[in-house]
Amino acid sequence: MKKDIVSIVIPIYNVELYMKKCIETIINQTYKEIEIILVDDGSTDGSGEIADGYKEMDSRIKVIHKINGGLSDARNAGIEQAKGKYICFIDSDDFIEKDMVEKMLNKINSLKADVIVCGYYIDWENNNGELIKQEKRQFEGDGYIDKNKVNQEVLEMLGYAWNKLYRLDYLKDNKFRFIKGLSLIEDTEFNSRVLAEAKIGIDRGLFNHYIQRNRVTLGNKNYDNFLELAIKLCKCHQYLLKKWNLKEEKIEEIKIRDYLLVLKRYSKICASQNKSDFKKMISELSENEEIKNMIMSKKYKNLKDKIFCFIIKHKLFFILKNYYKNR
Repeated sequence: MKKDIVSIVIPIYNVELYMKKCIETIINQTYKEIEIILVDDGSTDGSGEIADGYKEMDSRIKVIHKINGGLSDARNAGIEQAKGKYICFIDSDDFIEKDMVEKMLNKINSLKADVIVCGYYIDWENNNGELIKQEKRQFEGDGYIDKNKVNQEVLEMLGYAWNKLYRLDYLKDNKFRFIKGLSLIEDTEFNSRVLAEAKIGIDRGLFNHYIQRNRVTLGNKNYDNFLELAIKLCKCHQYLLKKWNLKEEKIEEIKIRDYLLVLKRYSKICASQNKSDFKKMISELSENEEIKNMIMSKKYKNLKDKIFCFIIKHKLFFILKNYYKNR
């Protein structure tokens, strides 16, 4: 009996130091019926040549060389070329466990799902590539996702593209593609649409290693429009939860938490960059309708959040700036 082919799309941009480990963990998967699509997104280092070298070594590998268009564009190019029944997206500076494809494939077939989501490790590495800290992100249950138990942590796990196996015809039939030119939140925006109507299964396994290091790659750089993107991410969460017909109280609870996180992260960024107009920037943000509603709601989870919102409400920005600068 012919086995299902799984397409694995790996966008590549100036990752010659890291991509070999990623590709090796994919080549050596316990499930062998895979199609590996390396998308060289206009790399200016040796990444493209490394990809071509692997193509000569393994007949399952295809290489696409294209002008730089960003992470979303590279993934879309992979979708167009993919021939498998299922597809997954792995970042070229991360790596995966050797049985990821086999376990995820078994789960998606047994559940007859459109998408399977798994857990992952967050690995912090030093400049020598040595592991200095590791955290786990894992689902509590197994089987189908319980939408009524969704919280911020679950939404974060659902947001990434690289911890999922998608049914390819589900993506193609519905014309789901990543938005070209969108940065930072491209995964969450894509999945908010994909998961809105999908039959979603979960696997408690931890299969991805999401590497944190000093790097500038497809998904790690400074964003001048961070605030705009962060608010869009909040709206993506709201869209998904409304599509799932969750209770308004649940949506409101997550919405408040989302905007509180935006305010905290933006304050930290402005303080760490020593913005001279810190007071003006945070003051203007606090006048945003959604942020203002969050502050006025007083539905905070803990004393720390309550103090933070008190500082914002009373415009004690010097306290906030000094706090983040000294952290």
